[in-house]
Amino acid sequence: MANQTETILSWTAHPARQRPEQASLAIGLIVVFSIAVLLSTGSVAWACFSAGLLVLTLNRFFLPSRYVIDGESITARYPLRSMTMRWSELRRFHVDEYGGYLSNRPERSRLDAYRGIHLLFDEQRERVINEITRRLPEEAR
Repeated sequence: MANQTETILSWTAHPARQRPEQASLAIGLIVVFSIAVLLSTGSVAWACFSAGLLVLTLNRFFLPSRYVIDGESITARYPLRSMTMRWSELRRFHVDEYGGYLSNRPERSRLDAYRGIHLLFDEQRERVINEITRRLPEEAR
């Protein structure tokens, strides 16, 4: 009998590396914004702080996120936090152009940003969608 927590599928998503044009645009906008802060305040410290804050805000774009699916749960390790949800807890799976969202709430809510797992599929899109769909409780499909 196989171990229930054995890794079934794992992947890493790094949007900035996958979409270099958008990454260049984002970096350019951060530089422009930081220069505007420098010119308006005359403070290098505030300019650096604003650039750091913008990079921190966009951390999931600039830094890799790692995902692991096993027999009992799915885990997302983002640059600033980790989340694990058991398959039995999940009530909704929504897919869009870049990824998906898993939630323990059956309906959309303002709490979605804090309660669910945002997924970026990378090049594993079909494989990830199939594996998640197969493991979801019937009411979440």
